Amino acid sequence: MRPWGPLLDRHPSQNLLAWKGEGEKALLLMAHVDTAKTYFLYHPRRVRGFRQAFLLNAALALLAPLLALTLLKWPLGLYFLAQAGLLLHRELRAPYVEGGNDNGSGVAVATALFLEIDPPEGWRLGLALTGSEEVGALGAKALIPHLPPGVLVLNLDNVGQGELFFAEGEGMLLYFPYRGPLLEAARHTPGAKPLRYRLAYLDTLPLAQRGISCLSLIRLEGGVPPNWHWPTDTFQRLHEGALKETLDYGRRLLRAVWREAQSG
Repeated sequence: MRPWGPLLDRHPSQNLLAWKGEGEKALLLMAHVDTAKTYFLYHPRRVRGFRQAFLLNAALALLAPLLALTLLKWPLGLYFLAQAGLLLHRELRAPYVEGGNDNGSGVAVATALFLEIDPPEGWRLGLALTGSEEVGALGAKALIPHLPPGVLVLNLDNVGQGELFFAEGEGMLLYFPYRGPLLEAARHTPGAKPLRYRLAYLDTLPLAQRGISCLSLIRLEGGVPPNWHWPTDTFQRLHEGALKETLDYGRRLLRAVWREAQSG
């Protein structure tokens, strides 16, 4: 438990994990089911600077012990006090967004793939719908002890609008590259562009940090997920064509992984 958990954790959360097929090899489809509260940094005119704001705060926090010995301690203290006030206001007053794209879209595509595809002989296909992604990928972290050795994990997040990308790695501060058959298959499967995802984190971050073979699919417009954490992220704004194209790309990606495994 995080020390600040009792102050911020509002609702209980559970993961859903299902498997079909038999075999020693496993491929898991993953998508998070929770949504987020909105915040002024997510306004469409400011959201592209989200990571820059994070890096600024990280740098100031790192320098704080040195600046505390100077007159800059007063403006620095006021800055962090204002940040704390804004975050407290968000927790107490800001509404949750509907979450059509983030991440109803990912849940829909991951579930459709799981229901329609039967794994080949020697493989199991899984579906993990995780909670608490928006508060630190806690659902993915809780899932890790339940994953079979050598599992491949395909994560789907924000796939209902925009241009399709496959992330080659992620990290707001430190960068963690993905590895394994899913990434190699994505590099040879037309339909998605490669991306070093640095805007925020995904459910794959704790997996990549632990060396688990994973890949994330995400759609972006202008470098950010459309309507990200903003009240306009509704189910009505999802693009049916984007969902179908993501589903088709997922089909081809899984078949490429299995085809390569069988030929190897």
